[in-house]
Amino acid sequence: MTTLENVRPATRIARANHRAAILCALLLAVCTLASYPFAEIGGNDDFAYVRSAKALADTGHIVYFGWSSAMLGWQLALGALFIKLFGASFTTTRASILLVALITAFVLQRTFVRFGLSESNSTFATLTLVLSPLFIPLSFSFMSDIPGLLAIALCLYLCHRAIESPLPSHATAWLLAATISNAILGTARQTGWLGLLVIVPSAFWLLRRRLRFTVLLVCVWALCVEFTFACLHWFSRQMYTTVEGTGGMGLDSDHLSGVVLAALRVPLVTALLLSPILIAFALAFLKQRTRAVYISIAGAVIFFAYLWLRPHSYWVGSILAPALSGVRDYVTPLGILELPDIGNRPLILNFGVRTVITVVSYFAAFAFVVLLITRTRNATTRQNQTARRQDQPTRLSWHARR
Repeated sequence: MTTLENVRPATRIARANHRAAILCALLLAVCTLASYPFAEIGGNDDFAYVRSAKALADTGHIVYFGWSSAMLGWQLALGALFIKLFGASFTTTRASILLVALITAFVLQRTFVRFGLSESNSTFATLTLVLSPLFIPLSFSFMSDIPGLLAIALCLYLCHRAIESPLPSHATAWLLAATISNAILGTARQTGWLGLLVIVPSAFWLLRRRLRFTVLLVCVWALCVEFTFACLHWFSRQMYTTVEGTGGMGLDSDHLSGVVLAALRVPLVTALLLSPILIAFALAFLKQRTRAVYISIAGAVIFFAYLWLRPHSYWVGSILAPALSGVRDYVTPLGILELPDIGNRPLILNFGVRTVITVVSYFAAFAFVVLLITRTRNATTRQNQTARRQDQPTRLSWHARR
C-alpha cells in the first residue's frame, strides 16, 4: 500500500538526482563566464550565423550570408528572440547558445543515470565532457555544435525512457516525443537527425511487441522523415550556403580506397584517444594468463614486426597512429593541425614512436573488447545457472505431488 511515508523518500531521491544535474549545468555556467568570453568580434564561422540571426530578427526571413553548411533552423529563431529581447550584439546572440549548453549538460547527466551509472559517476562523466577545452568555448559561441549535440542527447534520453516504461501507452508517448523533438531540433545541424534516422528506429525495433498505436507511430515517423528531406531540399535552394552532396565525386578505385582508409582511421583514432583508459583493461587482460592472452601477445608482436619491416608502405603509413589526414583540427605526427600548413612543420613523432603507439593502442582496444565479451558471457552463464537452481526445487516439488 502506498502511503505518504513511502512517497517522501522517493521524492527526496528524485530531487537529489535533479540537484546533481542542475549542479553540472551551474558549474558549466560558472566556468564559461569565468573565462570572460565576451568579445564583439566573430569567432570561427559564427559571425555569419549572428548576421543571419539579426536578419531574421529584423525582417522575419531566414537569410544566409555564406560560410553556412549547417541549416541553423531553430538556432536562428532562438538567437533572433534574444536579439529582440536584449538588443543586437555578439554577446546577446551567443548567450542563447549558453542556455542550450546548460540544458545539454542537464540532459546528459540524466541520460547517464538512466543508462545505469551511479549519480557520482554520471556527474563525473558529464563534467568531463562539458568542462572540456572543446565544449566550453563552443558554449559561448553561435556555432551549431552544441544544438546538434542537444538534439542527439535528448533523443537518446527520450528513447531510453520509452524502453524503460512499463506501460505500452507511456512507451509510445516517449517515442513520439523523441521523434517529433528530433525532427525539430535537427534543423539546427543536420547531424542531429541521427536520432530520427537511427536511434528512434532502433528503439522501435526493441519495443515492437509491446507498443500501442503502432500505425500512428509509424505515420508520425514517416512524416518527420519527409519533413527532414523537405528541409534539405529547401536548404539546397538557398543562396550563399554550402550544400554538401555527392556531386562531382567519382566512384573510382582511388575514391573507394580513400573511403576504406578513412573508415580504418576511425577505430585507430578512437583507440589512440582512449588509450589512457584502455591500457587499464589491457593490464587486466594480461593478468589472466590464458591461451587467448598468449595468442594475442604473439599477434601484437607479429603486427609490430610487420609495421617495422615495411616503413615505406602506403597502407602502413595510413594506419599508423596518429593517422595522417588532409583536414584541419586533426592529430597528426606534425601536431594538431588547426590551420592550413604554411611552410614545413617539424616532425614531432618519428616512425618508431608511432609504431609503438599504434600497437599499444590496438592491443588495448582489443583487450577491452575481449574482456567485455567474456564478462558478458560469464554474467549470462551465472544468470542461467541461478535460474536453473531456482527452478529445480519447483520441479522436484511438482514431481513429488504427482
